[in-house]
Amino acid sequence: MFKSTFVLRSMAGFMLALVCTLPVWADEIYAEVKRGQEIAPVPLQIPADVNPISVYFGSYLVEAVATCNSCHSNKEYTAINNPFEGKPKKVNATCYLNGGQSFGSGIVSANITPDKTGKPAGITFKTFKNLMRTGHDPRDPGTLLQVMPWDGFQNMTEASLKAMYDYLSSIPSLPTGGNSPC
Repeated sequence: MFKSTFVLRSMAGFMLALVCTLPVWADEIYAEVKRGQEIAPVPLQIPADVNPISVYFGSYLVEAVATCNSCHSNKEYTAINNPFEGKPKKVNATCYLNGGQSFGSGIVSANITPDKTGKPAGITFKTFKNLMRTGHDPRDPGTLLQVMPWDGFQNMTEASLKAMYDYLSSIPSLPTGGNSPC
């Protein structure tokens, strides 16, 4: 009897603490969604079957947290707007996430813009989730990606990974960096 009473009281305390903090979490998530909408560096074409809130949260994760553009763009910033040169930051939209950046030893970042079917890098969400959780390259499943920090992304929730995928599904499709003016 004592043990079950203790467990119930503990659960009640936990639930009360959770309910009291939900408004704070909701405000923070709303702020991240709003920020994601503000910082998207390219015009978005949100597919009809995709929730815009997921897309904007994905923008926040891709742009502000994971900074995918750092590796998946051949020229990350415009020539006159590189923040590392003390200039105002402006993402190079003509090369945004189109891959082609070489890391040596034959390692080149993938183009993660949508293909002609609307899938980022031409892969399904299931494949994207597997890549982010295991680091297995979908182009060569026996190979582990050596530059991409998948070992950190593997801890993300499925909802966060889906938001990133939804965002990547909504950006303009571009040719791969090596074949473009980038």
